[in-house]
Amino acid sequence: MARKKTKLYPTQIRYLEKNPIVSFHLKKEDKEKLKEIVSQSGKTVSQFVRECITKNIENESKSYDTGYEVGYDEGHKEGFEKGTADWQIYYFCAKCNQKMYIQPNTDVHIYVIQCMKNDRWEHETCP
Repeated sequence: MARKKTKLYPTQIRYLEKNPIVSFHLKKEDKEKLKEIVSQSGKTVSQFVRECITKNIENESKSYDTGYEVGYDEGHKEGFEKGTADWQIYYFCAKCNQKMYIQPNTDVHIYVIQCMKNDRWEHETCP
């Protein structure tokens, strides 16, 4: 026999709008485990599931943020090192013969620019 639909009161409608029903199926063994855990926790099934979901969402968010930050930092470091290796300008020390790197906008950098300009350095492709 079909169940008779009852009219909901406005307060019931508002409650259901703010608290929608969520249902799911579990295997019998899993349901028994859930009942056991819930009875030991002193919470209702709804409270327990809500807490699990909330904690899981927080953990997922933290995991994503941490993974993003670590990946970004690693990529930045790797890109910086590659850029440095590919484009950094250096010369050799007259005493110890070790590399001396030229930092942008330093006196050495300005001196190199002036020397290249005075010696009329130009592009290989300039006519």
